[in-house]
Amino acid sequence: MDLGERFAFLAVSSIFFQYPKIGAALITHAGSARKVFEGDRNRFIHLFNNNRQLFDFYKLFNDWVKIEKNFEYMQKNGIDIIVLGDSRYPKLLSEIVDPPPLFTIKGEGKKLLNAPCVGIVGARKARPSALDKAAEIAEFLADKGYCVVSGLAYGIDTAAHKGAVSSSGETIAVFGCGIDTIYPSSNVWLSEKIVQKGLLLSEFPVGTIPMPRNFPQRNRIISGLSLGVIIVQAAVASGSLITARFALEQGREVFSVPGEGGHPSCGGSNRLIRDGSMLIESGEDVFEILEKERLKYPFLEKSGHSYPDVDKGSPLLQFFPDKGSFEVINGGDGRRLRSLFLTSVRMNSCFLSSSTIFPADSSSDILVSLPFILNSFASNCGGMLPSNFVTTDQYSSERKASISASRSQTILTATD
Repeated sequence: MDLGERFAFLAVSSIFFQYPKIGAALITHAGSARKVFEGDRNRFIHLFNNNRQLFDFYKLFNDWVKIEKNFEYMQKNGIDIIVLGDSRYPKLLSEIVDPPPLFTIKGEGKKLLNAPCVGIVGARKARPSALDKAAEIAEFLADKGYCVVSGLAYGIDTAAHKGAVSSSGETIAVFGCGIDTIYPSSNVWLSEKIVQKGLLLSEFPVGTIPMPRNFPQRNRIISGLSLGVIIVQAAVASGSLITARFALEQGREVFSVPGEGGHPSCGGSNRLIRDGSMLIESGEDVFEILEKERLKYPFLEKSGHSYPDVDKGSPLLQFFPDKGSFEVINGGDGRRLRSLFLTSVRMNSCFLSSSTIFPADSSSDILVSLPFILNSFASNCGGMLPSNFVTTDQYSSERKASISASRSQTILTATD
């Protein structure tokens, strides 16, 4: 996309950020964002639904100096532009009735735009037990490879982001203001954590201040990015229920954590349960359903990554000179261990597949002792390795001799 088209998209966003349907319709009818501003603009008046004030603002718009300044600001501050039709645009989000024509992102987690996501939202003034539950569910689902999407607000949103950050770090914070404004300001530190592996995202132009009317609009993006939305403590009249409504309209799953009966701050989430929302009490309750939903969208790919602190106390670590990480994945068929891997820091990558690669020091007897190590680890986790996990024993002397001293490998194969 050339610079002129990008500028035109930014101009559309700056005019129609509160009317995304009209902005998208203009681009569709014109054929490109640039053509929205070329020729006689009166030819588009039928798209404005009698909103004469908005049409007049569009018709007279000529502030390209401001658009250029905003673009330069974004370039200097690591803010990227994603436009509808871009290959990076989230496919799930593009399917809703009013996808934003343009949004901005900041962070290292650009791959998360087309990763399996789950939304977690709830009360700003949440009870301590609800905050703990939101963080617990977020951490569990992040461990399972799901990106946690929320709104960076006080309360449940903050707890959900924290839970994800403490695990994989894969979380998306959707703003109800410009991406240059961290709201609330008390979450500046959290936003700095999020951008390390996740994303900040906003459809609002740079410089847009937080306004109450922006947040319901923001909520459709939280649900639009997600396979399902979890409501943790919500009043009857709350933004969380708006998110739940968007989710239902978009064909997403809606889950609710039950709250104290009769308590005003739990009335909304409890009503959702009475109306048919799935009652959940843990991440395990959600995971299996999300996995089934994910299979409907083959373009959603989980990323392989190591998780912090899960390797503490592992009997495997004594066999490796470098600090490593391992993960236990519960399979959808209920087996205790589906796959297991360990990677040392020096390898700098993790790969999840039917074959699991273990880096090892060839000076050790790792090839001989691996079955014992694995069963020790399984016992430590409260279960034994499934019988369909076998260690390869077809290593010839030539193969063993060829293994590098710095990066020798032992392969554990799952035969399904």
